[in-house]
Order: sequence, then C-alpha cells, then structure tokens
Amino acid sequence: MNVAPAPRRLVVVVPSLRRALATWGPLIDRLSKEPEFANAEWLRWDHHLHTLSRGSPAALANELAALVNQTWVAQGPFDDVVLVGHSVGGVLARQAYLRACGAGNSSVEPYDWGRRVSRIVLFASINRGLSLARHRTVRWSAMFARFLPPLRRFFGWELLCGSDFITNLRIEWIRHFAGLRDDAPLVVQLLGTRDDFVARDDSIDIEQFKCGYYTEVPGADHGTLHRLDLASDPDGRYALIRDAFVGDRPKRAENIAVQGPEQVVFVLHGIRANSKTWVKELRDHIARTWERVEAIGPQYRWFSALEFAIPVTRRRHLRWFQDAYAQALARNPRARFSFIGHSNGTYLFGESLHAIPGMRFERAALVGTVLPEDFDWAICNRRSQIGELRVDGSALDWPVGWLCSFLRGIGMKDIGTGGFNGFVDNAVTRHDYFWYQGGHSAPLVSANLPALAQFVVEGEVVPPTTGGENAGFAMVSRGLRVLAPIVTLGVIALLVWLGLTNFSAFLIAVAVLAGVALLLAFM
Repeated sequence: MNVAPAPRRLVVVVPSLRRALATWGPLIDRLSKEPEFANAEWLRWDHHLHTLSRGSPAALANELAALVNQTWVAQGPFDDVVLVGHSVGGVLARQAYLRACGAGNSSVEPYDWGRRVSRIVLFASINRGLSLARHRTVRWSAMFARFLPPLRRFFGWELLCGSDFITNLRIEWIRHFAGLRDDAPLVVQLLGTRDDFVARDDSIDIEQFKCGYYTEVPGADHGTLHRLDLASDPDGRYALIRDAFVGDRPKRAENIAVQGPEQVVFVLHGIRANSKTWVKELRDHIARTWERVEAIGPQYRWFSALEFAIPVTRRRHLRWFQDAYAQALARNPRARFSFIGHSNGTYLFGESLHAIPGMRFERAALVGTVLPEDFDWAICNRRSQIGELRVDGSALDWPVGWLCSFLRGIGMKDIGTGGFNGFVDNAVTRHDYFWYQGGHSAPLVSANLPALAQFVVEGEVVPPTTGGENAGFAMVSRGLRVLAPIVTLGVIALLVWLGLTNFSAFLIAVAVLAGVALLLAFM
C-alpha cells in the first residue's frame, strides 16, 4: 500500500516578548516527529521585542510578511503554510496574513503564500488587545502614556484594547474571513485556564466563523502555555496542542454561535450631557420603532467643557468607541452601521474614521459637531467609509462657535467650527441644517430626535424648522480665532510680570483663571 508523502509545509513561529524563541524547542521537536510535519520547514522568527520596544506593530507585521515571502521564494514554493503566534506574536501573525492576502488595502500586491495558509494556531493571542480593566500594570502604563506623549512611541501603546492597530486588524480580519467562505484557513485559539491577560470573549471575531475554534488548556498561564517542560502533565498538554495542529479540524475544540443585529446605531453624547439625557430617549425610540436595530450608547459619564478643552481628556474615550465598533462587527460581519453624535461624540467619530481605514458607516448625523471646517471627508469617501451625512447646527452654539474657534486659534487643529460654519469639503453627500434657534443642544429637543433616527436608520431626510444666522454671535466667533493667540500670549505675559512684581496680584489672577476652569468643569 502506497502512503502519500507528507506535504512540504512551511511553519512560521512568532513568539511573544522577551526573546522567548528558545522556549519553543521542546514543543517544536515533538511536533516535528508527527507524520504531518515530517517534511516541514520551520521558520522561527526572532523579532527581538521586549516590554520597552519602540515602533509600529503594523510595520513589524509587514516585515514578517516579507520574511515569509522571502523564504517562500528562496526555498519554496511549499504545499501550504502554517502560522503560529503566541500572545503579541499572535496579532503580528494575523496582521502578516492579512498583508499577504492584500486584505483591506488595494494598493499593495498580495504575496503568493497568503493564499496557501491552511492553518493559524494562536497561543493566548491578545486578539482584542491588552485590557486596561483586567490588568493593573497595563492600566497604569496607559494612564502615564496618555499624559506623556513620548511614551506613546512604545510598541505596547498600539497593543491596547481599542487602539488603532488592534481595531483595524480586527475589522479587516472579520471582513476578509466573511468573504472567504469555504476557502478560509483553520484558526485555533489555545488559552490557559490561569491566563490573566486574555479571556475567551476577546476572540469572538475568530469564533464568529465556522473555521475558528477555541481550546482550553488546564493549568496553563499566559506566558507558559506553549511550554511542555513546565507542564505538570506534559503528555496531556501536548495532546491538546497537537489537536490544534493535526487533522482536518480539532476534535477537542469548541466553536460558539455568535449573533448580532442587522443594523447598529452608535449614539454618543458630548459635553454637558450623559447617557440618561437625550441619548436614552433616542435609544428607546429606536428600540421601539425598529426591532432589528441595536442602538449602542456610550460607556462614559458626564463630559464637561473643560475636559473637552484639554486634548488628553477629549481623546480619552477613543479606544472605547473603536473597540465597541469592532465587537459589534464581530457579532455580525454583515451588520450595517450608522452614527448619531453630539459635540465631543462627533470628535470621536471623526478621529476614528481617519485612524481606522476599515471603519465604515452608511449614514451619520452630526449635531453641534466640533470637527474642523476643513475636515478631510475626501479620504473617507475614497475609503468608502461614509455614505451620507446630516449636519445640524445652532445659531447660538457657544461651545462650537466660540470655544472651538478660540481653541483652533491657539493651534488645536483637530477641532473646529464645522458645526457652526459648515464644512468646505463636499466629497460626501451632505444635508446641512443651520440655524436652529438656541444653544448647543437645540437640535436635540424631543421633537427632533425621531427625524435624526429616521435619517440614520432608513435614509429618510425630514428637514427641521430653522431660522437665520445671528450676525453678532458669528462675528465674535470669527474674531475669537484671530484674537486667541494674542489673548493667550497676553495672559501668559501678565502672569509672568505679576509673578515678578506683585505676588498678591499674581495669586488673584491665578484664582480668576482657576475660577474660569472650574466654571468650564461644570458646564
């Protein structure tokens, strides 16, 4: 009886941090003796990463993809490719695979090896990123990095839950696998019962598909999951690991059914509001009116004008929003997304669109938006990220017309008066409604909320009743942008002069500024 020869297989091993490649020896030696790997070439990638490494995970994943391609050209072609990644190595392997397939980026040429990946085995891969809630060290490190920009250059910043890299990886992964159907590689996530970094729920974007599996390994923690030499029962652990590598599908793994709504609407408030105000009213209306539409509200509290004025705090909830989007998409890869946001909520929307190319919305209603007038809608249009916009603005909107104008004048280019003066970029179909008679929240009165919902859910445009521009208010808005740098430099000069000549007057001036800040904190 003739026995079919073992396939000529390329196995790529991507370890975690701290140069842990040597610890893979016992497992690789044992797998190499399996008939399925008798003719395999093992590529063990030493990426030299450690806790304080600097650089971009996306760039490193591209380097890995190129290295595999070099091996494919020099020693191949191979019958198939197996990718193996541990912890950080897991997300690098996933991103390298997407790069090889050209997923999400039509400007790059796919590699031949991407189509030959038959299996991806993940050892406690941080598929959802590092959770701030789950680990104190990660939480404190992230807090320091928020306030100290140089720390954001470290590799770990882009590995946090909801980061740009992790979010876009998950989105592109979901969309890629949703289009593969029966041609998708087998994906297995192995996870130890004592892992304090990763939970099973972190991998629903993998288990969403029939080719994705989960295997629980008893007694294993995050760092030693792959180490047979440290296991109390090496043979038992190897049996579970072997099951992920051998056969048409794992026999000891699980695959859960994940379901989500057909349409998701994010409803995000901005300053001077919380989830119990207009957000709750609008979400309740959507739930009553459309059975198969889920309205997701913010997971953050009351947001003040002072928090918005400070760049660090106005960006604080970006990672939450980006992670929430990826989680909702993971529950249903074919779900349609829309957005309704006010004030700083529109800032989260705009910043995320530019940072996450894979994020897409059918429609968005921006109320009192704080995005710049010159916001680049053209790039969003090229990426097919947004279909249609509705912009509602008020005649007496001081947070947008005055505060944003002043902040823009002192150099804050990420915000502006788009919700007061409108946008100059017409690359996206847009419905502008200026001017509601009232302040920052005038378009959010109960009578107008159904029209906002009708637009984002069904695309029906119900024009509101609006008035005209307040000429005096608009004049102050334009003047603040010009006067902002002069006023700021004048205040600084005054404080310095008072500090050197009249300390009592200096203290009074500081108290006045503190009073203004306190006022903004409650507005």
